[in-house]
Amino acid sequence: MDVIDVERMLSLRPASVRPRLFPDEALLPLSPVDLLPALTAPLLEVPAALGPYLPACFRAAQGVDAPLAVAVDGVDASERARSAGLHEAVGQVLELARQAAFLGPWVIHARLGVVDAEDESLVDHARVAVMAAMDAGATSVEMGVFGDAEVATPLLADMLRPAAENGLGVVVRLLDAHQAEVMPEALRGTLPVSAYVVGPGRAELRRRDALAARPQPPFPTWADGTAVMEARVRKAFRDRPAPSDARTLFGEAAALPEADRERLEALLYAETEELLETLRAKGSAGRAMVRLSHPED
Repeated sequence: MDVIDVERMLSLRPASVRPRLFPDEALLPLSPVDLLPALTAPLLEVPAALGPYLPACFRAAQGVDAPLAVAVDGVDASERARSAGLHEAVGQVLELARQAAFLGPWVIHARLGVVDAEDESLVDHARVAVMAAMDAGATSVEMGVFGDAEVATPLLADMLRPAAENGLGVVVRLLDAHQAEVMPEALRGTLPVSAYVVGPGRAELRRRDALAARPQPPFPTWADGTAVMEARVRKAFRDRPAPSDARTLFGEAAALPEADRERLEALLYAETEELLETLRAKGSAGRAMVRLSHPED
């Protein structure tokens, strides 16, 4: 019998996010460490920058019984601004999930940018960013390091270890062919990596790929739909120029005329639903929750 153990599911929520949740709350932000192995389809990621349109994505995922990842950006010149921004962004995402009454498993993914291994100041900032993402309530973090793989690998492992030790997922961005060749094997047994951001031709890796258009099989483990969503939002501007910068674009989309906002919300719902069905993710949330409820089976 396909039975979901609700209490067990709630117990899987990482310690990082629990202080951001209300007592007896049923939201299920999980770590990809737990969620990805239980999934039978790719995890679709949408940007938190969609703001008031994000509930449409949640509702579409709920309608087809699929999980989501929601990406918050943690790149900022100021440590204080970055920490406050991450905390606010995660709080907003949680509130929007509540508005959508989303009961499926999902991931709060903090994209923390790329670090130059030779810049000690940036390395220090990156360490703070990882801790800020944990404090904000992220359940997954992503980072890359410029430099030779032999230098970048131990540095990356050291920076991301606090997140991994606290049960968060870790996504590693591989920045060149040499890193792609060396780092996955070097990190094996040192740092549990949920997925890699890497160029084509690395089918053996669990990959987080950015979708430029409709996905085609073979699908990655994790599909970033930010670019697809951005293209859909641009079309909503119709008779007025759309900002070239994605962050500005999403911000100005919230101020579109009411008729355009309603139309865009419906389009983003349909876009999310279609992406999830194309990725064959329909029903994958429920199946994952059954597997996670009975890990001994």
